Order: sequence, then structure tokens, then C-alpha cells
Amino acid sequence: MRKKLLFVILLILSLLFLISYFNYTKSKTENSYESIFRNNLNQTIKQNTSFNMINITAFKWDKMYVFPPYTTRAQMHTKIGIEWTTADTYIGYLIQKTSIGDYPLDDDSVHKLVFIKDNKVICDCTLLREYGDFTFAKDIVDSDNAIFLISISENKIPKIINKEPPSQP
Repeated sequence: MRKKLLFVILLILSLLFLISYFNYTKSKTENSYESIFRNNLNQTIKQNTSFNMINITAFKWDKMYVFPPYTTRAQMHTKIGIEWTTADTYIGYLIQKTSIGDYPLDDDSVHKLVFIKDNKVICDCTLLREYGDFTFAKDIVDSDNAIFLISISENKIPKIINKEPPSQP
């Protein structure tokens, strides 16, 4: 009787592990463009007064989402309609699923840009606001209207805002 109970418990735990691991592999985003994008963005902000986001991304994208400080992971997933993880390991993914991983933007100094192509996350980049603050930009930006203006605030932080397209007559 004890052996059967132990077998059932091990079977249930194995199934739970397999389901969880499958969800991890399904939601895993390589995020290989993040470093290149961050460097291009930092250089662009230092050297320009405006830019087209298309010109500094090394990847194709349809929409860019801007998430301000204190946005929870669940709020991001709900807004975009996709669950993803950039965790490099299964253990990292499990930690993200706990309350420890619920608040990736738990400070005023950080915000996040997430790029989507064909309903998949292509790039997930958490940025320090002191190098470029997108919290004044629209929260959803289409790739065909991704021109931004840079203004330096009195505290020397580059404020990034959307350039409005010319109005149609």
C-alpha cells in the first residue's frame, strides 16, 4: 500500500514538473537583441535630439510597449496578452513565478521597453530612467510611428516623448 502511495505521489510530482517545464520552454524568450539595443539606444540619446526607433533596433518589430516603474509582471502580461520569460534557467523561471519575481520594476529608477513581432516578444529591455526616460511617451507605439524627441530636463535626465505625426487635412 505504501509503495503504491509513494508511486502515485512521485507520478503526480513528475507530471507537475513536466507541465511547468513545458510552460517554461514555451514562454522562453531568447532576448538576444537586448544588449545591442541598449547600446544603440544609449548612443542615440547621447548624440541626437530626435530619432526613429526603427533605425536603432537590430530586429523587426510591430509594437513597442513602455512600462513605467512599479508595473508588475502580471500587468505586463495582461497588457500585451502574452506570457514570456527572459530567465536563462528553469530555476530562474520558477523564481519569477513566485512573489519574489512579481515586481521586476520595483524602483522609480527603472522602466521597461518590450518589443513584439507577430505576437511574440522579440526584445525585453529594462532601462535606467537616468539614461533616457520613456515614461512620458505613449505606452504603446507602432513601428510605423516610432519617432521620438529627446529633451533634457533640469535634472539632466533625457526625457523621451513621441513626435506627433503631421495632421491630415
